[in-house]
Amino acid sequence: MAALDEMDGTVSDLAERAAIPRTAVYPPLKALIAKGFITALKSHRKHTRYRAIEPKYLEHIFERRRVDLKDIIGRFSQGISNDSGEMRVQYFEGRGGVETAVEIFLSEAKSKVWKTFENPAYAEYFFGSRYFEDYVDRRVAKGIRCRVVIPSREHTPWMKQIMAVAEEKLLDIRIVSPELYPIEATIAVGGDWILAVSVQQRPFAIIVKNVPLARTLKSLHDMVWDRFAA
Repeated sequence: MAALDEMDGTVSDLAERAAIPRTAVYPPLKALIAKGFITALKSHRKHTRYRAIEPKYLEHIFERRRVDLKDIIGRFSQGISNDSGEMRVQYFEGRGGVETAVEIFLSEAKSKVWKTFENPAYAEYFFGSRYFEDYVDRRVAKGIRCRVVIPSREHTPWMKQIMAVAEEKLLDIRIVSPELYPIEATIAVGGDWILAVSVQQRPFAIIVKNVPLARTLKSLHDMVWDRFAA
């Protein structure tokens, strides 16, 4: 991680800073990406660049894993540059990466309304009921309402359970046809931030901060939302 303390970099950059062969960079880099400590920065450039996550996101990650925060944050804090204000695209792999992504979205999506396409059955199975419910409760504590489009049938038991606590959990729900809208991933928009999560097969998440794309996805959500209005 020391090779990323000051700036992001390619695999070649990391190898040069750490004074090790390029081939020796890949195993620890892959492990740190899977744990959510490093994100891949996608761009138009040929080579992928990597960046350590900001220290402020570490607290929740390591609290859940019961790791000593002071020691970890101290190692990551030195010299990590702030966001430059340019468009942000971050890619996360594995369970740890997905958890990091959803925590960043909860922290950064400065909006009182999220618009999402989601299949809660996949998310709850992946995260587990305890984490899933805790995340929802923290969203509610922030006063964030969620307008969610869900592919399901109203009479299914799990859908009835969700509908029963919808107001308590600040949920506005549109139930759509699973055949017409086979939603198997989560796409959430809050403010200028977009979160996309797929937890099937090889779990991954993408976070994008981009005004035009966020507005477009909100418009698409509104189109589906209005179509299925009661």
